[in-house]
Amino acid sequence: MPEIILFFDVSVHTRHHEQAGLVISGIERVCLEELKTIVQNDKFELYLYSSRGDERYISYLIENLSFLKNTKIFQLPSYRIAASLLRKPVSLLVHLLERMGNLGCKHLLPPFLPFLIKLWSLGTIKVSSLPEFKNRKLICYSPFRAYPPCFYIDKNIRKAALIHDIIPLRYVPFPSREYWGYLIDFSLFARYSDLLFFMSKFTRQDFQEFFPEARQPSAITYGAASNNFYPRSSEENAQIRRNYGIAENSFCFLSVASSGKRKNLEALLHGFLELKQLFPQDALTLLLVGPAGLEFQTPATHNLGIIATGFVPDQDIPLLYSASSCFCFFSHYEGFGLPVLEAFASGLPVICSNNSSVGEIAGNAAFLIDPTSSQDILDAMKKVYLDSELQAKLRQAGLARAKGFSWQTHCQIFLISCDLSLGHMIGHRREK
Repeated sequence: MPEIILFFDVSVHTRHHEQAGLVISGIERVCLEELKTIVQNDKFELYLYSSRGDERYISYLIENLSFLKNTKIFQLPSYRIAASLLRKPVSLLVHLLERMGNLGCKHLLPPFLPFLIKLWSLGTIKVSSLPEFKNRKLICYSPFRAYPPCFYIDKNIRKAALIHDIIPLRYVPFPSREYWGYLIDFSLFARYSDLLFFMSKFTRQDFQEFFPEARQPSAITYGAASNNFYPRSSEENAQIRRNYGIAENSFCFLSVASSGKRKNLEALLHGFLELKQLFPQDALTLLLVGPAGLEFQTPATHNLGIIATGFVPDQDIPLLYSASSCFCFFSHYEGFGLPVLEAFASGLPVICSNNSSVGEIAGNAAFLIDPTSSQDILDAMKKVYLDSELQAKLRQAGLARAKGFSWQTHCQIFLISCDLSLGHMIGHRREK
């Protein structure tokens, strides 16, 4: 019998169930890789749940992901009564926060959280009291949203969360209902988690600056590129180029980005057009993969070598990396920067920002630039385009750098940290 029962929140997947197996976000990629590794570890007995309460979509997820076929589903106890009682207090809280602004963030929300939890958990059973979970080591793990009330009230369950970033608190309009929703979720993590995992040192520092009350043990669990990212054969590269209308002999700059101004695609577009002006006769292509690029797709830009794909099938993304000539990532803020590692693993030279976590992940293996400097961007794109020796040097450095990140290491740190946390809890019980 496995030593640890792990309740894993897959709500990040179930909210996009319509696109399962086709298009997934960066956070979903991280969670899938975690699940793939955890199910292979015989120390865990895995139960999937959704903090949104949509269990039928967990079944859909299990059916579509073969590695989850033996995984169990944990159906959350109903808390409709609590939800109805919470509606007015939460609306009042949000209204007061909106009136008080940053003062409300710092002073009104923290003392309100215990009251919120008490109301939220009314009528909820303790999971550890259920027969199948008695006298077992229990961990609730959330890589996305706040824990359900049945876990908050149960002191026999360790609560662990993965913080990818606090982008919603940096970039979601303030004040707004969406902002307050994220603020409450993060505040609950900071106050009630027994263990926090962060995707980078930068993210830990950023989170603890925003939530100084988060003093619980923490660990850095870097992500990694999946095994699908590697240099492909010239035949495969040529085929995917034909599929997406990329000229076979062109030097192709690649960007993979979701929507949002923080991705800084305008600066990339500006740098590419300036490079085209310097070398008007050369075959240069800018490939924008993801929804953010669609706003730049016009007949005029297409004639200049700019191709915007929008969403593409997930299985095509590693092929597009391999078939490109250089990867550009000029984001203003990232909690981890997984695309940089995916480009490294694909054998691409990388030009990327020197800020947030991007420089931390890239190390010395990329051409680092100031994403706010148009001159920096143009100079970097020009140097990499013209210098084949620099391209080769960056390719080799990137491949070596990518090997230093693995999901096995990520999950090993997770397992050791959970063991230590559980051991502390059991030892504390014995002392009592």
